Amino acid sequence: MSKPSEIFGHFLILSCLKSKLGVFNGWFNGDFAKCMARKRKQSLDRYPAIYAEEYLFLDLFLAFRRASRRGYCWGRSDRLSDIFQPFITAVNSIPRIALAPIIVPGVRDR
Repeated sequence: MSKPSEIFGHFLILSCLKSKLGVFNGWFNGDFAKCMARKRKQSLDRYPAIYAEEYLFLDLFLAFRRASRRGYCWGRSDRLSDIFQPFITAVNSIPRIALAPIIVPGVRDR
């Protein structure tokens, strides 16, 4: 396990606030700007964008495909429609805002 101080120190280095030698980068002498330009592809502001590009859209596509298949099968089959119709009606009658703490992680903690 890493120490919290080591994790924070590594965070400062990744965010270009501190050099690898342990010296804080200056704002006025241009060290911070040089570090950001050099580490543009590795800096912390790129990670959320990369995650969104690679995973969120792929997950959205896969969920849409799965839900479309299930909806088509449930709609075409009278037996499956009779089984799942009460559950779909019950879930659909719940206000959307009440489902937010269940769907979005961390909403209950705030």
